[in-house]
Amino acid sequence: MLQFAGQDLTHYFPPPMILACAGLVDNNKLALTPANFTPIVQYAVHTSGTLQTIPNTVLNNESWYYSTLTPDLEQYYKGSLVYDRTYIAQEAENSARQVESRLD
Repeated sequence: MLQFAGQDLTHYFPPPMILACAGLVDNNKLALTPANFTPIVQYAVHTSGTLQTIPNTVLNNESWYYSTLTPDLEQYYKGSLVYDRTYIAQEAENSARQVESRLD
């Protein structure tokens, strides 16, 4: 586990697309492959739902990502690159942040 210390582990916990993009994705076999990502150890990738290949584990549960993982992650520090939805919405509404660009 020490090899993961200080690393961005986002790609090690991919959410099931059918839940992450509810209403847009209707195929529970769909997965995205992140560009430029090679796991340090393959078994560290926590694929959940129908894409989990190891039978009879908690990761076979389609809702594991949101019902188990997400609540557990709330206790950990999130760096400056993580923003909550309220902050993003406020920034999107702030007219001072809008930049006009022109092609002459």
